[in-house]
Amino acid sequence: MLAEAIEEIRGLNQFAFDLEFDRDRHTYGFDLCLMQIGFKEKCYIIDPFSVTDLNPVFEIFEDPSIQKLVHCPGEDLRLLHSLGCHPRNIADTEVIAKLLNYEHTSLARLLENKFNIILDKKHQQSNWHIRPLRDDQLKYATDDVLYLSQLYAVLRDEAHQKGLTEWIGEEFNSLETVRYTLEVKTNFLKPGDQKNLSPWQQYILNEIFKLRDIVARKKNKPSYMIMPEQTVRDIAMGYIPYQDIQNVSGLHPSLKHGKTAKELIENIDAIFKESEKQNLDKRLNGKSYSEKEREEYRQKKDLQKQIKESIWSPVQQKMAQELGPFAARHILSNGWISKWLNGEVRWNDLQPNYKQKLILDIGKSEGIDFASITEYEKRYHH
Repeated sequence: MLAEAIEEIRGLNQFAFDLEFDRDRHTYGFDLCLMQIGFKEKCYIIDPFSVTDLNPVFEIFEDPSIQKLVHCPGEDLRLLHSLGCHPRNIADTEVIAKLLNYEHTSLARLLENKFNIILDKKHQQSNWHIRPLRDDQLKYATDDVLYLSQLYAVLRDEAHQKGLTEWIGEEFNSLETVRYTLEVKTNFLKPGDQKNLSPWQQYILNEIFKLRDIVARKKNKPSYMIMPEQTVRDIAMGYIPYQDIQNVSGLHPSLKHGKTAKELIENIDAIFKESEKQNLDKRLNGKSYSEKEREEYRQKKDLQKQIKESIWSPVQQKMAQELGPFAARHILSNGWISKWLNGEVRWNDLQPNYKQKLILDIGKSEGIDFASITEYEKRYHH
């Protein structure tokens, strides 16, 4: 049956695809649970649990002669890349909607807006590991691909009328070049932790998170089912004595009694002892700053404010006037600007290239001097 489906799909010019997966919701890790391929009011559903070799499917995904329609495919591509599949010739309907300045760009909202089609999204968080799948789950899975061709045609025509075809082409090409990775996670801290906790507290918190992750992997359970995040934080901060962890609500039942409970306490105890051996600083931010360092920090903050007010904000405002606020937010977001100011990305990282050209064109028309961008990168980007 799969071979026949693959043969039919190979002869197409276009198909839509979507994946159902579980990412640390019902089991540990990132698992492919279902693949949907739709075209011409037909949908093939492929069960990866019953197919021994998915390479024929991956081959048609990677065939550049067939256009693949998707909607917001970030996580799907991340999963496929981790499996060694790198789809080619991808068209993302959500990107088109964003550049067209739609405020709501979810598939459900767009289908309701354009065709008065109401999608039932109650199965979005289904446990897709369970077999057999119910009829209502299968309908949910097929709905996500059956209407994409119709939606793509309408949005593509709107984009063409507004002269956005070239930009959209660049966006689609960038989906081929991006490479997602699934690296082994060793740092579980949030940005606020690094700002608000001492090095000693950061070490303890991260090590307990790592311990929780190890247990979750062994039991094939999401980390939150092993120990709630707030419990981890309360133990690390000393609000809950780890010796009494068996009495904490939300702890996985297997960790409350016997050998596993004893091992958990011993491992947490070892983390606290190791933190003392390392003689980590218990002061916030870990060190005292000299007056010179404080002055350099103030100068940097003043320069960041100046650049944001003189360059980035005027560009955003002009872009919003010309393209609309939601399209402007897609092209140049506050998040990207913050990352640039903090040295996490560089000007040339703003892709696709049309974004840079558009910003430079706006700067030229508005008399904005971009020289300070280069100077700032030389000084603060490493």
